Amino acid sequence: MVKLVNGEHNRALSGGWNQFAVHNGLTLADTLVFEIIDKKRVRVHVYR
Repeated sequence: MVKLVNGEHNRALSGGWNQFAVHNGLTLADTLVFEIIDKKRVRVHVYR
């Protein structure tokens, strides 16, 4: 699981990103779109 960190004016991803990338077979050619669901959840769309 990738941790979502909420700032006053932004959000950032922290920890777990490497596992996410490996688990989803991400490559440099992939495009990711991050959809904010709520303060604690983000949906990631992977386009190949």
